[in-house]
Amino acid sequence: MVDQAVQTEGVKVKQVSLRKLKVILACADIVSILFWSYLIAHVFIFDVDAALTSWKIPIVDLGVRYKGLILAGFIAVIFALARNIWSLSIAAYIALYPLIVICWKFPRMLWKAKSPLITLTFLNVVLSFFRSIRYNVASGAALVFFSGVALISDSLYFVIGAVLSLILLLIMIYANRLRIVLRPSVLYVLHSRAITFISNTFQKLYKPANELQPFAWNNVPEAKKSEILVNLQLLMIANRGAFFLSEKLRQFHQSNVRVIFYLFNLLILIFTTVYIFAVANYGIWRVSPDSFQVSDSRFFTFVYYSFASVFGRGINEIVPTADFTRLLVMLQIVFSFFVLAIILTLVFSLQNKRDEEGIETAIQTIRKEGEAVDTFINSEYRMTSDEVLKELERTKAAFVRVIYYLAID
Repeated sequence: MVDQAVQTEGVKVKQVSLRKLKVILACADIVSILFWSYLIAHVFIFDVDAALTSWKIPIVDLGVRYKGLILAGFIAVIFALARNIWSLSIAAYIALYPLIVICWKFPRMLWKAKSPLITLTFLNVVLSFFRSIRYNVASGAALVFFSGVALISDSLYFVIGAVLSLILLLIMIYANRLRIVLRPSVLYVLHSRAITFISNTFQKLYKPANELQPFAWNNVPEAKKSEILVNLQLLMIANRGAFFLSEKLRQFHQSNVRVIFYLFNLLILIFTTVYIFAVANYGIWRVSPDSFQVSDSRFFTFVYYSFASVFGRGINEIVPTADFTRLLVMLQIVFSFFVLAIILTLVFSLQNKRDEEGIETAIQTIRKEGEAVDTFINSEYRMTSDEVLKELERTKAAFVRVIYYLAID
């Protein structure tokens, strides 16, 4: 009775701690969203303080005036709930919130959606980034560096040099994108290589020990059975996972979900173009105000101007007056034609299934690896897949539900 009471009390303490952690994370999410929304809007879009003050609502005016104290109060409440042990973690959580959203919350949301095709689309985005990691890091670093020079420097020559470098970088980005669009996709090859590596590794690691040869389940000592069951679970996951992935790749190729992957890359290209020309125009205007007729000098207005110029339209708030700035407008229109060419190439390539052969090869390779694991289980453990599943089910193995999930087409 005493042990049962202690266990019950321990469960209650854990439940209270879990509820408290959820409250802390909810408060941290609210503070993070408010802080980063304010920061991004204030720096890149418009003067949030001026917009809120224009409402002429006393409580809003007080909030704007004492926003620093209010934010500090929210953080203090979170720290009071979290106590000292969590204080640094919560501070890091708020500071790194955008990264946490991209790397954890968004993938977790996709996983909860239980849509293998959408998850596969996200996986393709991640793989495409890491496949060209050196190029992406180098181009990102160059973009940040030259943007900083264009936005901070007061020297006309430095700004023009940074603008020309940004345009050259944009040309390289477009050339790389066209190269990727025109060649067969290698993303599916990465999937097959990953499965092949897992299959070969598992077959090497989880081969029955020599003292158990020839293998017979009934002759395995009880002390060894738990270890053997773990090995069989992992082998079955590799086996069913290969068949599962090959089927989902086929469904992904036949569905319209894969268009999301292409549209995502296209949107990044458009946003990069708009950003680079916004920085270029804003940087030139800073050091040479006569280059534009400007009635609204916010950076976001230059973003809007660049976005309109990419699609061949102008805005009344910003009008180029110098030859160099007019040349930038012409370049933006040229890049818009490249965007159109990429869109048409994507549509054309999708209709003609440009990468069908590569995808089919990857699917067949992955299925063969699944069959190889199945053959390995039959030859080394003298058991069929169904017999392994029955034994795992009988012993209530930890991953049996995962194996059954992977068996669903």
